[in-house]
Amino acid sequence: MRKFISDKETSLILRNFYKKFPIISHGTGVYLYDTEGKEYIDAVSGAFVVSLGHSNRDIINNIYEQMKRVSYVNGNHFVSESALELSKRLKEYGKVIGLDSSFFLSSGSEAVEAAVKLARQIWYEKGFKKKHKIITRSPSYHGNTLYALSLSGRPHYKECYEPLLSEVITLTTPYKYRPVGNEYNYKEYIDELERLINKNGSDTISALILEPIGGSSSIASIPPEGYMESLQEICKKNNILIIADEVLCGSYRCGEFFASQQVGLKPDILTLGKGINGGYAPLSVLMTRSEHLETIKDNGRNFLHAQTYVHMPIAVSAGLAVVEEFKKQNIISNVSDVGNYFLSNIKSKILNMNHVGCISGKGMLLGVEIVKDKEEKEPFPRAEKVTEKIIENAFERGLILWPNVGHVNGVDGDGILLAPPLITTNEEINKIIVLLKETLENYFQENL
Repeated sequence: MRKFISDKETSLILRNFYKKFPIISHGTGVYLYDTEGKEYIDAVSGAFVVSLGHSNRDIINNIYEQMKRVSYVNGNHFVSESALELSKRLKEYGKVIGLDSSFFLSSGSEAVEAAVKLARQIWYEKGFKKKHKIITRSPSYHGNTLYALSLSGRPHYKECYEPLLSEVITLTTPYKYRPVGNEYNYKEYIDELERLINKNGSDTISALILEPIGGSSSIASIPPEGYMESLQEICKKNNILIIADEVLCGSYRCGEFFASQQVGLKPDILTLGKGINGGYAPLSVLMTRSEHLETIKDNGRNFLHAQTYVHMPIAVSAGLAVVEEFKKQNIISNVSDVGNYFLSNIKSKILNMNHVGCISGKGMLLGVEIVKDKEEKEPFPRAEKVTEKIIENAFERGLILWPNVGHVNGVDGDGILLAPPLITTNEEINKIIVLLKETLENYFQENL
């Protein structure tokens, strides 16, 4: 029998007090193994993080070499060679969307907090001191620190902390399976944006934050044609900066290095995380345009944000090693080829099932919506916890999936996300699809 650990058996505060966890021994490639030898295929890259698979020796050796030289320096005193080199590499990537400057932090939530503060400071330094409000979208996810959580369109995450959260302006996230209006047309969403700007006053709005391609709250949704172009036009006209949150969807996850490239977006500020560090060290990135930094420099100031682990050599060396591996392994080609294979085959195998409403996404990020009534697109009542039971069923089969709930009305809505490592092969994709199909067939047969 496999060994599990529960809340009553450890002093560790577990993520779930009511669940028994297997203890992981090791991982390699797209697989994890627990202490009893059970194999799990990691179809979500941990938490959309392990972009190059588990136990990549080249990345590990790069971090080790950095640790031998120096592990930590304070950003007020020094800068490391690794930080300079990674910023140089990212500047090359950023040319296509106009971003050329990088700031290194430790988590996606931190990067989002820093992005909001930078947007505010840009306007403050320009003399627009009333501009502080942020437009966000729902459903969405931008992190779990207090302001990042305020921005996240996840009501079930926010209920407990509501008195601590900040007020934001909320816009509807486009989702093709459940469009606003009769057709999936950008105009409905853009009209809503204009109404919100007029209501709040453009002189009070600092920035609009969005996930270029939806993540774990909007089931890998892709915006309609013309949406990003119109959104940018309106924001520019109203002096509103655009923050692209690519913590989940960036770093080749959806095909190009930046998901913004794929939807025609050229943001003022962008955040990366998860896949940029591959799970080997805590690293996130804020990117922006040097022209915005010049605004701050003109007033004799610095960016008014700092944390203990800004530009930390070990974390940055992990990002540098990941970027090198992206190039060496020609990851962009694998994501394109295997991603297309993934989408076409998963559709052919499960889309015709009675309770599979839709499959969305791009590259190695796919979402599956599960519905009670396919013809009416009726969601299951949240009390039935359909997503959680499907995830548990898959886990028992050795398939790791990611849950998405509440996207329909803030309460109801069941979805599953798949985001295997970018190195995944067609053969491994086949295994994921077979296990997913078996999971869904078993759950639907026994429960519906």
